[in-house]
Amino acid sequence: MAEKLGLTADQKEQVKAILKAAHEQAKAATDPEAKKKIMHEAFAKIQTTVLTDAQRTELAKMKEQWKANHPKKAPEATPGAAK
Repeated sequence: MAEKLGLTADQKEQVKAILKAAHEQAKAATDPEAKKKIMHEAFAKIQTTVLTDAQRTELAKMKEQWKANHPKKAPEATPGAAK
């Protein structure tokens, strides 16, 4: 992904530092939702503080392509659930 976005060496270091800090925080969190929130916030920080406008645009395109190729599946019925 770094190559597709054309990240500079400085940007790669910034991303690495943000993700390292987030991983450390996530390790300390016991709640799965808290861990998810920590990582979500880290990726948001990368998008707003590290990426250029052009890189954010390219990332948005990449996300849309991924969503188009990976549609969400409907949840399966739980066996034994009331009908």
